[in-house]
Amino acid sequence: DVYKRQVHGAKILSVDASNGTVLVSGIDLVNGTPIIDLKPYIGADVVMEAKFASWLKDDSEERNVKISPNAMKAMEELVSEGKLRFYKRAEDVAELIVEVLKQNPHSKSAIEGKKAGVFALALDNMEVIYQVNAGFSEFEVLKVIECKNEAQIKKLRTKEWLEETSVSLSK
Repeated sequence: DVYKRQVHGAKILSVDASNGTVLVSGIDLVNGTPIIDLKPYIGADVVMEAKFASWLKDDSEERNVKISPNAMKAMEELVSEGKLRFYKRAEDVAELIVEVLKQNPHSKSAIEGKKAGVFALALDNMEVIYQVNAGFSEFEVLKVIECKNEAQIKKLRTKEWLEETSVSLSK
C-alpha cells in the first residue's frame, strides 16, 4: 500500500520549545488552539503549483499600510521590555502588522459597505488600533497597546471602546 501525506492545515511556522513549552508563530490560530501534530519541514512537503479559489484574489499589493511614529515607538517599547511572546525585534512586529493588514482582515460585508473608520485587532500580546479609508486601500496604524489579560481584551473588542478611541484619536 502507498500512503500519501495529508497536508490539510499544514503550515511552515516558527517553533520555540526552549522553556519546555512549545510556542508557535507564523500561523493564524486563536490563542490556546490545540495543535495535533508537529512535523519537521522536509523538501517533499513543498507544493509547487498551489491553486486558490477564484474569489481569493490576491490584491494585497493594492493596499498601502502606514505605521505612525507613535505606534512604532510603542512596538519598540513592548519589544525592549520583553512584553511580547513571539517577537524580539520591533521591525519583525511592524512587518507582521503590515502583512496582516495588507490581507485586509475585514468581513466581506464591511468591505462591500466600504465603511471607513477605526478598527482593532489582536496580535501576540498587543492590540493594534488602525484607521481604514472608505475604499479599504489605505490603512494607518495609529496606536499599539499591550493586552495584559482577558478582561482587557474583551473591553478592547467592544464597539463602544472603538468609538471612544476614534473620538480621542481625532482630537
